[in-house]
Parts: sequence; structure tokens; C-alpha cells
Amino acid sequence: MVLILGYELDGTVQRDLPPAGAEAGVLTAGPQRLVEILEQGYALPAPNATPLQRMLGYQQALQQGDDGDRFYSRSWQRDPLGVARALLAARDELLLAAPSEFSLAALAGCGGRLAELARIEELAVAHGVAPGLPDRLRRLIAELTESPIRPPIAKLQLVEERRFWPALLQELQFVLEFRGTGIGSYAPPARRRSAKRVLPDLARAQAAFDPPPAAPRRRCEPGLAAVDTSGAPGAGGAPDAGGAFGAGVDGDDGAGVLPPRADGSLALVRGDSMVEAADAAAALIGRWLGPRPAAGAAGKAGAAGPSICVVAEEHGELLDAALLRAGIPPAGHVRPSRGGDAGGVLPLLLQLLWDPVDPRTMQRYLLLTRHPLPGPLRGELLKELDQMPGVWGPRWQAVIERYLETVDERRRAQVQRRLERWLPPPAREPRIPAADIAAHAR
Repeated sequence: MVLILGYELDGTVQRDLPPAGAEAGVLTAGPQRLVEILEQGYALPAPNATPLQRMLGYQQALQQGDDGDRFYSRSWQRDPLGVARALLAARDELLLAAPSEFSLAALAGCGGRLAELARIEELAVAHGVAPGLPDRLRRLIAELTESPIRPPIAKLQLVEERRFWPALLQELQFVLEFRGTGIGSYAPPARRRSAKRVLPDLARAQAAFDPPPAAPRRRCEPGLAAVDTSGAPGAGGAPDAGGAFGAGVDGDDGAGVLPPRADGSLALVRGDSMVEAADAAAALIGRWLGPRPAAGAAGKAGAAGPSICVVAEEHGELLDAALLRAGIPPAGHVRPSRGGDAGGVLPLLLQLLWDPVDPRTMQRYLLLTRHPLPGPLRGELLKELDQMPGVWGPRWQAVIERYLETVDERRRAQVQRRLERWLPPPAREPRIPAADIAAHAR
């Protein structure tokens, strides 16, 4: 078996194959699928718990270990499942970055949060929390080291270089290589091109509207809307013969007009207004889609209709309205707000007024492009969040103080008042006066 391994290739993957169309004994997989293949090869039982069941089991272990004075206790009171998800992900990430000999029990003597993680691990083992990806990898490494059976993978092709993989997965690759699996880099097969390529009408029109930099740009007839029909079923009929595409591409007659080949890949829709053109395009899409399947027929073989990709660079909301009038599901275009993401400042700010503060909410708040806080300060706070996912601690306060020292003394009081309004410390009380919320809304 030849396995193409990529860190993000778990799930459905489409890749370029040779012209023959398929390869026997060649699979594409990510870390999860790699573990499943090796477990099957060595007859190791796979865990039957879903990720949600594993998270709920870890949540029970955290609940048993919470006495109200843990580093996660205040966040636990607000979002127990979110705390379990975050700590379980951190636990798995830590084990992936460590060799197989590492044990979380060794952190018990470190003190602080690391010691608490070791204690939580003991409780998780006592609760029988299902093993995750790092636990299954460690079991596989031990099995590969001791078992006389050769691995079921003859060759492993890595999409990413080995040095970019986590330490535990690198160790598994070294063990596989020691046991006889060839490991190399994955090189996608080269595409074969025909000696002479005949461009369809759509490609020639695109080249005419956007020629190479060295080619002179020709004038094109304005007021035409191009619709790609290359993938539409039953797309027939010649494009508007009166439309001049421009010249300088395959098929140019020398007079600046590109005669269409009428291959059905391009249709030109004219309209006296944007609404009329949108209605005409919706009618054309409806013809390509054909009659809608009857209710209850979606699950029957052959009942699903064709799918069409609609790309509207401008006025997509008009096309959606026309599609709805024609009884066709819209494409979901949304008119951008005039104020950009400035409307998101107040909702996120209100979420930050209560303690404890979710660092992810603070990150979204600081990443808004239109923001009342100074950009340099937001950049430094985001760097601090990346290094230590916590807010309003000593390091957080130090970042704000260092920024205020760089501000001119004549403006420092004004900037400090702005910080007090748009970056206020969270309230300890369960309720906030309505007058304070109204002041932020103004």
C-alpha cells in the first residue's frame, strides 16, 4: 500500500490522478486515517466513543476536580463545556508535541497549572475518558516497536516536510521507516497538455477583456453581461452574434471582432435595466436547472438535479431577488455594510463587560478593522493574547502602560479616557447598571 499523508487530509480528498483515472493500492489520508489503517493492520481495537462523548467525559473529570479555586474555576461557572473543550484540546496538543516516553504525571512536581493538568489527567483516567489521537499514536509506536509483523504501508509520501510535523507523529514516521516503510515527499503528477488547445468562447472572451500585459488592449462593446454556461446542462444556443468581444486572441478576424464559435460556453444577456438583466439571468438559470424535483423525491436515485455555481461580482442582491421571484433558491449574496464591521464594536464590547472575559471574544473585538482604539495598542494586545491567552492580568496591564508612555503628554489624558470607555475592565457584579450600557451605546 502507498499512502499519501498530509496533516490536513483527513476526510474527503480530491487529488490529481494520472490519465488512467485511478491507482490501485494508493490512498490519501491524514493523521486520523493513518492511525485507523495501522490499528486495523495490527488488530488493535479502536475507541468507539465520539469526540463529543470524549469531551463530556473530560468535563466530568474537570467537575470532580473543581473546588472553586482552580485556574479554570471562574470560566467553568460560565461555560463548562467550553472549558472542557479548550483544556482537552490543550492536553492533546501538549502530548502531540512530546515524545512517546513523556507522561503527564511528570508534571505533578512542576506546580501551578501544569500540576493541575497532571491532576486532571489522573481524574480523566479514573473516569475512563476515551483515548484521543495522541494516546492512540503512543500505543501504535509501542506496538510497532515490539511486534514482528511488518507495517501494512509499503511507502509513505509526505505532503509536508517531516520537520513540520508534531514530534509524536515524527516519531511514528521514524519507527515506520525503521520497520521497512519507505518514506519520501509527495510530488503531484504533472498535467499533460495537448499540442494544440482550442479555446472555448468563454476563455477567448476573458482573454479579450483582460489580455496579457504585452498585448494591446482593444475596445469592447459595453453593456454586456457574460454568463458562463460551460458547466450548465443543456446549455445550447449561440451567444449574441452582435457582441464584439475584442481582438488579439485566438480566432481574431483582424477587424477587432471575435466571431463566436457558438459552443455554448458563453451567453450574453442584455437588459434595459439591472433588474431586467437579473430577471433574464434568473430565467436562464432556471432553464438550465430544469424542473424542480417533487416533494419527497430528493432521496431517490436520479432525483437530484444539476448544480450550478453563480458568481456575481456586483449587485448580487438583485440577482438573488430575481431568483426568488423565479422560484429558485438564491445564492446568498449580502450587500456589504457601509460602515464595514463598525457595527460589531458594541455587541462585542457588551460581552466584555462581565467577568470572566473570554479571550476569543477579546480577540475578535481587537481584530475589527474600524475601531475606536488606536491600532498600535490593539496590535500589541493581540500579540500578548497570542503568547498568553488571558486578559487583565499583570502582563496585560503592562502593555497598556507601555503604550501610554509613548503617547504625547498633551494627548495622554484624552487617550486614557478613550481606553476607559472602549476597553473597560470587566465588572465583578452579576448585573451592570443600564446607564453604563447606555453610555457605551452612545
